[in-house]
Amino acid sequence: MMYQELFPNRIFGLDRLALFIFSGVMCLFMVHGKSQATFGTAYKQQYNGKPWRMHRELEVFNHICTHPICVLRHLWVGGGFPGFYESRLRYFVDGETEASVQIPFDLAFGSNMLDDDAPWSAGTYFGKSGQPSGLFNTFQVPFQESLRVSVTLHSSDPNVTHADFWLVLRGTSGAERIILGDASHLPLGARMRSFEQRDVMVAPGEVLSL
Repeated sequence: MMYQELFPNRIFGLDRLALFIFSGVMCLFMVHGKSQATFGTAYKQQYNGKPWRMHRELEVFNHICTHPICVLRHLWVGGGFPGFYESRLRYFVDGETEASVQIPFDLAFGSNMLDDDAPWSAGTYFGKSGQPSGLFNTFQVPFQESLRVSVTLHSSDPNVTHADFWLVLRGTSGAERIILGDASHLPLGARMRSFEQRDVMVAPGEVLSL
């Protein structure tokens, strides 16, 4: 069981910036293949039968790709605890020891969440499906060997040490190539990367070095 979706570059107010880059090219892409198998996982409220612990990195998914190219395609998370949007996802691609994609919830779903008027969405790409949370994106994360995903939940209330949390991941294996929206091909080794800068004032149209 799983779910996932997509996301653009996003500025949090003017003090945070997150970019997702594939081999140096910012883009949305799709994969083409013959028969594609699905994979995924889901968590309902608890982690290994217990409430989720705050401020601890927990592995939620570990998948070996037996029929490359494999692509994580859908992510959905839910929770209502204080500090929820500051929780963080990490994607470890093809045996990485340091995650090439590290994204806080508020930036991972196409909104800084200052306007919490939900539900809303950018089509099937990203959005918020309900209150108090229910966030999704369909950013595709390609890998050829393995993918490990971890979550670190954050609480802004020191009295909240455990909480209920929901998560769904979904993907496919067996794609033959990665194709951009304009039909040009990415190399099979293309990888998603995240870059995040904090406390930087960015004027409209200004170029910010990564």
